[in-house]
Amino acid sequence: MKNPFKQIDFKKFNELIMHLNHSIQVLSACDVNGEVFWLSDLSYKDAVNTATTRLHQSLDPNNKNAEDIYFQSSSQGEALYHRVLFDLADRPCGGLTIVVRVDTNECNENHNDKQSLELITSLVSKERELVSELNSMAYELEERYEELNLVYDTDDQSDGMINGPEVLQHLVENCTDYLDVAMSVLIMPKEDLTVFHHNTKHTIHYIHSMLLQLKNNLFPWVEDNRTSLVMNDLTDTLRASLLPDVPYKIVCCPILVNNDQVSGILVTLNPNYSRDFSNSDRNLLETMSRKAAKVTMANYDSLTGLLKRNGFEYLLEKALTSAQSEGKTYCILHIDIDGVKVINDTADNKAGDQLIVDVGNLIRDKIRDTDSVARLTGDKYGVLLDSCSLEMSCSIADNIRLAIHDMNFSWNNQVYDTSACIGVAEMNADCESIQSVFAAAELAVNVAKEQGSTDCTTTINSIGI
Repeated sequence: MKNPFKQIDFKKFNELIMHLNHSIQVLSACDVNGEVFWLSDLSYKDAVNTATTRLHQSLDPNNKNAEDIYFQSSSQGEALYHRVLFDLADRPCGGLTIVVRVDTNECNENHNDKQSLELITSLVSKERELVSELNSMAYELEERYEELNLVYDTDDQSDGMINGPEVLQHLVENCTDYLDVAMSVLIMPKEDLTVFHHNTKHTIHYIHSMLLQLKNNLFPWVEDNRTSLVMNDLTDTLRASLLPDVPYKIVCCPILVNNDQVSGILVTLNPNYSRDFSNSDRNLLETMSRKAAKVTMANYDSLTGLLKRNGFEYLLEKALTSAQSEGKTYCILHIDIDGVKVINDTADNKAGDQLIVDVGNLIRDKIRDTDSVARLTGDKYGVLLDSCSLEMSCSIADNIRLAIHDMNFSWNNQVYDTSACIGVAEMNADCESIQSVFAAAELAVNVAKEQGSTDCTTTINSIGI
């Protein structure tokens, strides 16, 4: 923020003091170090600067008489009066000086000259307070403007709500850029999603370690307490227990979905030397966490945390564009689980839901980091295999199928058989639409079922389908 003392127009005060006291030759203003930055007559600059610099270097701010007027006379018929100025926190922030014409035989302080300086000092101090207040208001307005830009810009990005991962990435980037923080992080364990963005103005060390502490320590606490946290004091007991190796000031807000369930956290971090986070920062981050929740509910399945069909189709559209423009090859797996209905009928729906969750987690474990999995409908899943040949896709599909067959799902001490039919379809530059590829994968599953197989993998080339 600008120094309010240096923003003052001293010309009007110079005109006033010259009018009040005709013996005054010069009015000058200096900074906290005594360096002159404004002078009514530049021919006096060296002499005044030398005197005020020496005075401020020897100044003791704790001295009870620090606000006294300092007087210095010369043999050239001039005298210098200086008054130190203090900010609202009673810290020296600069000073005012007048040079006065005096009788060569007079070397004592003049009461009228001192009064003139006291008057101008009082007026300048009030002006400085006013400028400081206006600066604070301007800073607040600038912050609110940036916050509104953050909210509105993220709104624009969320309109479609079909490209969830990209919207969440953009939301995190906006939090970093508009709030001017060192780093922003979004963690959603159930969705197996961690998104972070750091400000290039800051050097962030041990990011992976910090992300692990946020996920393993901070998220469980927020999940249990369902509340936001503002942590500015690194020595705070709670802070030390949760994040012992994260030397940053932190604001953390829960991402609340379906009946206030905590599905994730949104966190901003700043270095210890930066300003403290405020309740205003917390309120804004809570607004952004609600936007993240909206995106989450639109794109992610509440039971499994997997992508919904609409989000999966968006990824397929992007993959098809890449296949047609770059010649890349993708494959789709359509996975149909058998046994869910039996479990629902013989046990209960909670058991069936648990099987659906377990299968989703199993599929996640069997695919690569570059691949994507979604829950399409009740007991059906879709997998997009990135840059993957048909042969490799069949191998991955067989691994998933065998793992499902061998998972030994149990509920209330009873073990249930599980199996799956998986259809594999290739997506390449010759495909016309994602619908044709989807249809090919679904057809492969249906063919297998019509042939009486309940545990198989079938492949169909999607060209011309």
